[in-house]
Amino acid sequence: MTQLTARHAVYDDFLSDELPDRLLEFALANEAAFRPARTVRNGQQQVNADYRTALRFKGEPGEAMREFGARLTARFEEFCAAAGVKPFPVAEQELEMVASLDGNFFRYHVDTLTGEARQRGTVRALTTVYYFHRRPRRFRAGELALYGFTGGEPAALIEPRHDRLLVFPSIAPHEVRAVECPEGTFADARFTVNVWFNRAVPGQ
Repeated sequence: MTQLTARHAVYDDFLSDELPDRLLEFALANEAAFRPARTVRNGQQQVNADYRTALRFKGEPGEAMREFGARLTARFEEFCAAAGVKPFPVAEQELEMVASLDGNFFRYHVDTLTGEARQRGTVRALTTVYYFHRRPRRFRAGELALYGFTGGEPAALIEPRHDRLLVFPSIAPHEVRAVECPEGTFADARFTVNVWFNRAVPGQ
């Protein structure tokens, strides 16, 4: 039976300039600022190792991250069209840098109702995931599995390739499969910059 699947788009060689290297340099220079990723449960942020394991950058975004966010903003309407999301006034842009090491994963979830954004009166509507890493790549697996709205097997399995951008509606169910990097260090991680474009929540 055909699944009802959210549209998505994959852009390879998305930046094709020096910005991926600058993002990696920023991550490596700020290793000490990466902390265990938290998820929201019952309105509270907490570390839940049964649901998500990864390291999330905690601090002020550097110049490279801000430039990356600006480049995505410039192509916002294009990304909406590619993901089948009707363009909307952007009330907030969230940026998150994540390092995924050996065994790290993120269980089946949607982005729409998660994070601190909803407490600020916005909700995630468009998700972008940008992959970057050392070359040659020193980890395996860590694919993002994008599911249909009716469940079942993944409708798409996205490999985390360097300089690749994935775009999809934030309501789409997905998971991050476990990374394999048993002999790796922080520098060998599967790095991403996750950017959410948020719409205002009516009445808030």
